[in-house]
Amino acid sequence: MIFSFVTIGLSVTAVAERDHTIGEVLERIEKHEKNGDRQDLIDLLRCLWVPAVEYVNDYDKFIAEGVFDDIEEATYGDRLDVIRVLDPMIDSKDSILRGEVAAALAYYGYPPAKQWLRDFPDGPQKAIFFAILDHKRAYRWAIDQLKIADIKERSGENDLLVERMAYLNLIFYLAEPASLPFLDGLLVSAADEKIKDRAKMAKDRILELHPEIK
Repeated sequence: MIFSFVTIGLSVTAVAERDHTIGEVLERIEKHEKNGDRQDLIDLLRCLWVPAVEYVNDYDKFIAEGVFDDIEEATYGDRLDVIRVLDPMIDSKDSILRGEVAAALAYYGYPPAKQWLRDFPDGPQKAIFFAILDHKRAYRWAIDQLKIADIKERSGENDLLVERMAYLNLIFYLAEPASLPFLDGLLVSAADEKIKDRAKMAKDRILELHPEIK
């Protein structure tokens, strides 16, 4: 996989005019970890997980059949190298750095990263990482984020659809029966038909995967 630092809007000016493979990004991460600029290191780490942003913006694509197979295929070839370079960095005393490392490891499907995602800022990208790792307990987090989105809206903030859909997509994938009361409430109270439709999809999937629920 090749990334353009210009295309994704990161600030690693030393390499901004060239495209770089994951292997080259990892080499630069190793160098910056030892004696490089902290912000450059963070930007380099973001290069590893930035493809996840596509699944936030295109929330319908993220629930398409085979999406996790696509992510695995895109990351498989570099997965072991990413883990080799980043796993030792997860013990950093810098919580922001830990969060970025955890996000990259999560995108590459490394299960131990889930416990360190607590250091990654809450937001729709985090929902993608929790979904990739199938972090079952994260349904509570998703519900909390949807409640926070409601508070934001009542405070006058607009354009929250993409954010809400990311959290609902996570609930859809985790398919935890404990999510049902919240989804039922959303089906009654949500004003946006897209939100209602996604809540219904999540509920239907839970009922399909848990036929013991009457």
